[in-house]
Amino acid sequence: MGGVSGGPERTEPLGRDREFARMTEVVFGRGGSQCVVFLRGEPGVGKTFLLDAADALAVASGIRVLRASGVENEMAIDFSSLHQLLYPVLGLTARLGERERGVILAALGRGDPVGSQLTGVAAAALDLVSLAAGSQPLLLVLDDVQWFDHASAEVLAYVVRRLRGIDAATLISARAGASTVFDSGRLPEIDVRPLTSHDADLLLTRISPQLEPGLRARVLAGADGNPLALEELVRASVSNELVVSELPVDLPLSSRLERIYAARLDELSEQVRGELLRAALSGQIGWGGSDHRLATELYTPHHAEEAVALGLLVRDSS
Repeated sequence: MGGVSGGPERTEPLGRDREFARMTEVVFGRGGSQCVVFLRGEPGVGKTFLLDAADALAVASGIRVLRASGVENEMAIDFSSLHQLLYPVLGLTARLGERERGVILAALGRGDPVGSQLTGVAAAALDLVSLAAGSQPLLLVLDDVQWFDHASAEVLAYVVRRLRGIDAATLISARAGASTVFDSGRLPEIDVRPLTSHDADLLLTRISPQLEPGLRARVLAGADGNPLALEELVRASVSNELVVSELPVDLPLSSRLERIYAARLDELSEQVRGELLRAALSGQIGWGGSDHRLATELYTPHHAEEAVALGLLVRDSS
C-alpha cells in the first residue's frame, strides 16, 4: 500500500550499480531536467527491489517518500492508485483553494461530487504535491503502473510532466512490453535486464551457500538471471516440489514461476486451497451507491498461515 515510507534500509542491489546510480541521480536531482526515470523489465527481474533501495536512500537522506503500487484487481476503481499515493498528505488539502480542495477530495471519495473533469483533478493533485514538496523534499514512487487505474494514471502522468521547478522527483516502474499512459511522455528509461551470470552466481551464493553443485547449475540455468526465479527455484528444489531440470529451457520465465507456485498448492490442505480460491474470486466489481461509483469487496482469507509459509501469500502490514 501507499504512504510515507520508513522501513529498514535495504542493501544496495547486487549487480545493479549502473541502474542504482542513475536512480540516485534522480532522487537528488529533484526539480531539475532529470527528476524522473522509468524502470522497465520482466516480472521478478528486480524493479521493486531497486525502488525499495531508492526509497530507503531517500528516507535516510531526509526526503519524504510517497508511494503507490498498482493492484490488478483495483484497475476498475477510479482514482484508487491516486488515493494510495496521496493519502498521507490529504491533511494539506486545507491549504488548497476551495475549488481545488473540493475537486481532489471528491475524486478520492472524501467529499461531495463536484462534477470535475480529469484536468481539474490533475491540476489539484499537482498543487497538493507542490505543497507537500514545499515543506520537505519529496520522492514519488510509482510501482507497477501497468496496473494503475486509468484515471489515476492520467492524473499522475500530468503531474510527473510538470515537476520541474518543484522539489520533487519520481521513480516509475512497469513490466516490459506493457502499454501505459506514461509512455507518451517519452520519459528517460532504465532497462532492468536479467543479472549477468557472474552476479546471478553471487546472488545464489547469498540465497543458498550450501546448495549442491549439480543442483546449483540447474537452478542458474533455469532462472536465466532473474532474481525472483533464483529464489523460487532454490526453494522449490530444496523442498522437492519439482525437479528443475524438468522445466523446459524454452518455457517463458513467467510460466516457469507459475509451475513452481502451482506445485505448492498441492502441499496445502483442502480448507486452505478453498480459502485461496475465494480470495482469488474476491475482486469482483459491482455497482453501488447513488453516484454509481465502482465498488469492490475484498475477501479476507482465514486459516491461511500455510499459504504464507509457502510464499503463496504475503502479509501487507499496511
